[in-house]
Amino acid sequence: IIIKQSPSSSLHSIEIHCRNAGLLQDSDAVTLMDRLCQDCAHLHSLENLHLKGLSDGYDLKPLFASLVASSSPLKVLTLDPLREEDAEGTNGFLSATNLNHAAAWLWHNPSLQEFQAHVPEFVSLQPFVAALENNSNLKRLRLYGALHFPLDDLSALVDLLETKQQYTLEQLHIGCPLLLGGQIQKAQQEIIQLQFLLKLNQFHRKQMLSCAAGKEEQDECVQTLIHAKEEPSVVFYFLTHNPSLILNAIS
Repeated sequence: IIIKQSPSSSLHSIEIHCRNAGLLQDSDAVTLMDRLCQDCAHLHSLENLHLKGLSDGYDLKPLFASLVASSSPLKVLTLDPLREEDAEGTNGFLSATNLNHAAAWLWHNPSLQEFQAHVPEFVSLQPFVAALENNSNLKRLRLYGALHFPLDDLSALVDLLETKQQYTLEQLHIGCPLLLGGQIQKAQQEIIQLQFLLKLNQFHRKQMLSCAAGKEEQDECVQTLIHAKEEPSVVFYFLTHNPSLILNAIS
């Protein structure tokens, strides 16, 4: 266990690498997870939790429950396989059941900004799409491995960012959609649109579409336009959807 502490001795980061997780007896595994859950429930300052090397057979629902109970300001949660060569495996650290537990926890989490997990080969992203409808904090989501998901999930992600006002998510790393005949062009269009919407979020889309009347807010919007000068499609989008930005820039 690698523990990082601030000068005030508040616990901010825990990393657990289970190098021989595959050799653990069931009772040992339960004891390990029980202890972790007990500790997390009392860590009110925990910001970073990294679990590495536990198999996909562990039930992580109690862990997520303990994180809810602690009200810890967790910002980064990472669930990885122990070895790099396992990262391309099909089983995944996060089983389909644990994936649903994670999404349910994310639905009402008030602080998490980055979530990364190694997932099985075939999963549905719908639980995460539903969670992100309510979550307005997560900026980076990475689900990796030999991941394939239904094309409808890709369409749901585009709809989430385009019509359901999900302005927070900035980086999304996922696998490839499962394509049937004639779906390649649609998938390409969906991916291009998704990448563009994520790019808009990186440039504070919510703020830019509703730039307040105050001078400070207007100055921030103008600075965002300046920072986006290398992204003409982003600048064009903001100016066409909020023409008042032109007046702000002139003034």
